[in-house]
Amino acid sequence: MRKGFLIALGVALVVSGVAFMRTSAYFAKHRLAEGKIGKVRLLQADDNETLAILDFNLTNDTDQPIVVRSLLPSFNDSAGSQVDGHMVAARDVDNIFRNYPDLGEKYNPPLVAQDTLPAKGSIDRMAVIRFDVPRKVLDTRREIVLQIDTNGGVVAELKTK
Repeated sequence: MRKGFLIALGVALVVSGVAFMRTSAYFAKHRLAEGKIGKVRLLQADDNETLAILDFNLTNDTDQPIVVRSLLPSFNDSAGSQVDGHMVAARDVDNIFRNYPDLGEKYNPPLVAQDTLPAKGSIDRMAVIRFDVPRKVLDTRREIVLQIDTNGGVVAELKTK
């Protein structure tokens, strides 16, 4: 009788562990905000440095405002390797557009840490990202990814080709 109880307890623990892992994976992947990148502009700043300017919108479907903690840019090159980028400071964005008129106009303000996504609302923003690669590497990329985090984890992951 005791052996049957231990087997039943073991099975219950395994089943509850599997259920916990599956629901944890679901909640870890669930995004609180959705967004879409509308326009990508590239500028080769020097031989081994390229700037990517992303114009995008974000929608917060929750009932709570979301405060942005960090922006983590990267892209997947043609071989499938991830290349990390660096956010350009918001104070430098105006100078970039002033010094490189071929980029066109600046449509939206940059998204920065401590920006707030309003509850049940949307915002239009931009990001300027520096990649330490030649432009030809970015021209053959698979996708650019901009991960937006808060203190609670990943809020949104925007991807483009």
